[in-house]
Amino acid sequence: MENQYNIPPAGIFENIDIFTNSDSYFPYHTDKEVILFSKITSEAEDSLLSDILKATKIDINTVAINKIPTNHQINLGNFFDSTYTKTCICFGLNASDIGIHFELKVFQPMMLKSKKLLLSPKLDQLALNKSLKIELWKCLQTVFSI
Repeated sequence: MENQYNIPPAGIFENIDIFTNSDSYFPYHTDKEVILFSKITSEAEDSLLSDILKATKIDINTVAINKIPTNHQINLGNFFDSTYTKTCICFGLNASDIGIHFELKVFQPMMLKSKKLLLSPKLDQLALNKSLKIELWKCLQTVFSI
């Protein structure tokens, strides 16, 4: 099953609500085209994130950056319900951190319910490892067709 982004769809989950309904998740807004999630970051990590956005040439006005407290999780149900938001990138979060109850791997962009989802290592790991940055860049080129 191919699509215009060359990202494999998780077709088996297209019509299934894979998210839990819980008030214990970190609240966020879905009024932007791209949502980025990261655990609370340092200034150096913020700088790296800014550099990543510049490299992709994404209009910063279309991006919502959400810094998640260490002890919180997020529920991507709102992301998938949004008609406006198209892409979600999670830095340093695994599938259970984002309320998904099946395995997702880092650096494997995926289409779920017509939305693009990418998991990446933490920003501090990316900052220290050039090969991880290169792998992220390859994924971002796929996700954003650049």
